[in-house]
Amino acid sequence: MPNSDTPVAGSIRGRVSRVLSAPWIDRARTNHLYAVDPWDGFFGRKFTLPWAYVWCFFVSWPVSIVEFAGVPLMIAVLVRIHRNVRLIPSILLQPLLLAVAIFGIIQFTSLLWSQDRSEGIDQAGSIRWLWSLFMLWSVIEYRRSLIIVLAAGFLIGNASQASQFLHVQLDWPTPTWDRAPDRCSGWWPPVVGGSVLTAALGLHLPAVFLPGRIRTRILAAAASFVTLAGIFATGTRGAWIASAALIPMIAFACIVVRGRAAPADHPASRTSSARARWVLAASGVVVVAAGMLWIWTGDAVSRRVALARQDLAAAFTSRDFSSDTGARLGMALVAIDLFREHPWLGVGAGSYRPAAEALVRQRAEDTPPWRIHDHAHNGLLHIAATTGVLGLASALLVVILAMRNAVHLGLARWRSHGAYEWGPAGALVGLLAVSMFDPVHINAQTSAMLAVLLSLCPSFIPESSADRQAIP
Repeated sequence: MPNSDTPVAGSIRGRVSRVLSAPWIDRARTNHLYAVDPWDGFFGRKFTLPWAYVWCFFVSWPVSIVEFAGVPLMIAVLVRIHRNVRLIPSILLQPLLLAVAIFGIIQFTSLLWSQDRSEGIDQAGSIRWLWSLFMLWSVIEYRRSLIIVLAAGFLIGNASQASQFLHVQLDWPTPTWDRAPDRCSGWWPPVVGGSVLTAALGLHLPAVFLPGRIRTRILAAAASFVTLAGIFATGTRGAWIASAALIPMIAFACIVVRGRAAPADHPASRTSSARARWVLAASGVVVVAAGMLWIWTGDAVSRRVALARQDLAAAFTSRDFSSDTGARLGMALVAIDLFREHPWLGVGAGSYRPAAEALVRQRAEDTPPWRIHDHAHNGLLHIAATTGVLGLASALLVVILAMRNAVHLGLARWRSHGAYEWGPAGALVGLLAVSMFDPVHINAQTSAMLAVLLSLCPSFIPESSADRQAIP
């Protein structure tokens, strides 16, 4: 009798998997449209691809640059709109884009009952980066090179951190991004820098742990080390915790992926002992890198950890939320209370701070004794407090669909296109981890990067003759 339920369960999983893969999109027709779409010429895709690289390269740069970095790509797509218009149905009907659109609609609808509509428009306005999913779709078959360009852009941000470090150590004139001496975040604000670099670490790590060309693994390991150093240098404790959790998660996931069958002529098809040696070697590199970083930054890390413990102890024992860390804990607790009082629709986008202040004032019969920010310093709690169950459900649907697509494409493409095909999956996990300390969906910098990662994770990658013949 117990086995009688197995076919039903398998059938349900199969149906869910089929729905998530968007079977209503005609793959054959989409492949044909890409195959007949010319590569060369002013109206060919060759005109679009370089600007797609520009967008991916600059999306992790300062916001003032990010706001304009996608304009050339928009122009290139519009120039050949007579051809790109045929591709709109194949992206418009994808579950991920529909889920993102639903999330955006809920955000803007909640402005109707928001107490601070100007702030709500600013926060909900982060959905504007949705255009990236449309613009990159016309060149998505070059996903691997787009990922590599994205990774290179992150490293330029690390160079800005090195510049700040040299300015401080050598007493050079202060750069335009003036930061505290113990928070070397370069052109990013420290908290934003920690979030961006945690995503960058997730982008590089799969190429370290998965089999592939030795040159690629060495470069990925070097980039991971530089990124990890950058995370430590920002002084952002949330990013430290998120990256510390990210490394073993991705290492474990890569071990699982390595266990899958591989073609006999592929580097992945090694003996079990060889796979074990690679895992031990990669783990050793991570341990050595962590040790070196601790030698360089251990004192600063210890001070900030001790301060965090002191702040948390005061918050838990005497309900003192006046400290930096204590205030973040207090804002998270208030977000939970707001969700309990407004479970279905929330208090409205942009209303977190006035609603939280009113709640604290109501309980204390006085002004809040600690400063409340415009967000709850936790992505899920902020969404729950401002848009209720509807917003939370739509956000979770976006996460599920994005991770499903990222894993599906990683499994399908990494053996033929390299381990960086797993990069968007790792970067998304990194953003999810760091969103527990900062809502990445409402910050212009991290929401733009999130949009690019979602753009690199469609339901499928069209196949075309240009993909096999043209070299970008």
